Amino acid sequence: MKLLNRVGLEERGIKYSPSQLNRKMRDGTFPLAVKGTGKENHWVEAEIDDYLRMQLAARTPRRPLPAARTGRGA
Repeated sequence: MKLLNRVGLEERGIKYSPSQLNRKMRDGTFPLAVKGTGKENHWVEAEIDDYLRMQLAARTPRRPLPAARTGRGA
C-alpha cells in the first residue's frame, strides 16, 4: 500500500488548499487522510485513484463546438 502526501496529490492534479481538503473530507466528498508524523497528512494512493476515476466518470459531455465557417460571404 502506498501513501501520498500533498505533493503526491498535486502531481495527480489535485491542488486543493488545506481548508478545501478538510472541508471535502468532512463532507465525505474526498478520501479521508491518514495522520502522519506531526501535522502531515497522507492519503491512500488507491483511494485517490478511485476518487479521480469517479470524477472523470461524473463529467458531463460537452456539446461539440459548431463547425468553423470557411470562406467569406460575398
